[in-house]
Amino acid sequence: MTDLAALAERFRTFAAVECGTSPLYRWLAEGIAGDAGLLALAAHGDHGPKPNLFLAAVHALLLDHPHAPLAAWYPSVSGHASTGGDPFPAFRAFALDHADEVRALMAERLVQTNEVARAGVLLPAFALVADLAGGAPLALVEVGASAGLLLLWDRYAYAYGDGAIYGDPASPVRIQTELRDDHRPPLPTTLPRVAARTGLDLNPLDVRDAAGARWLQALVWPDQPERMARLRAAIDVVRTEPPRLLRGDAVALLPSILAEQPEGAALVVFHCHTLNQFPAEARAAFEDVLRGCARPIYRVGLEYRGEPEMTLYEYRDGRLASERVLARYGAHGGGVTWMDDRL
Repeated sequence: MTDLAALAERFRTFAAVECGTSPLYRWLAEGIAGDAGLLALAAHGDHGPKPNLFLAAVHALLLDHPHAPLAAWYPSVSGHASTGGDPFPAFRAFALDHADEVRALMAERLVQTNEVARAGVLLPAFALVADLAGGAPLALVEVGASAGLLLLWDRYAYAYGDGAIYGDPASPVRIQTELRDDHRPPLPTTLPRVAARTGLDLNPLDVRDAAGARWLQALVWPDQPERMARLRAAIDVVRTEPPRLLRGDAVALLPSILAEQPEGAALVVFHCHTLNQFPAEARAAFEDVLRGCARPIYRVGLEYRGEPEMTLYEYRDGRLASERVLARYGAHGGGVTWMDDRL
């Protein structure tokens, strides 16, 4: 199988498996899989899953060209739902007309979706960690932080279908999370305290920069207006209180970052759909760093393991002391099946 043949199969899989909530991207991915010119263009760039990277690069350029014919099928650009018809010819024409710019973006940018709704999945995990740590404040370190939107999870408002609002009821960021069965997660009336927050990323995005904010928006699928509205609200929050973001390889940075966290705080390392982009040797080195820390560490991972799962790991005395699957969830947040009963 040639490289382009393998890429075509990757786009077909993306359409069939990952685009269930995006009819537009499913349609486009199926078309791209059968188009040699678009596949050759999409083959550029090495920073994350190629379907996501290619579609985001085109989306980013379209945000700068809102009057292009393709915008009629992109509610994120036009502000209204598509009127129907086949978007693929307009997509093909726009992508090939802007091929040099697409290649440049794919060479420069990473797939670093900062999906704010995942905070609704993280909240009960952070509440559980705070309880396990005896109510200690949390020192948060996010690996693959992108723009750090999830580091400010305690600045958002949450609803879980029980009539209550958790977090900051005055927040412009409203996260609605469906509980998919009767097994309720720990939902605190008062959120855990946060003593420190640090984000690590190969290419952190500063949302105070227009290009960085535009790339974040381009990573959101364009026919999902609720996600886009939530992202834009979170960008506004983070612009007023930007978290500390450090550029570099997480494995290299982590030892010194963990060592500097405040005494008396519970160390929490978390990552959301990040380790799947690590090579195997980097994942092993990441694990070694956590095992080598002199202080206990709680690690919360949202990763795809056959399906999206949130897992809590505890490291103590140079070893992985426990590992427990807390929940399954929608890949972009929105719904949680809580599985852990050891509260």
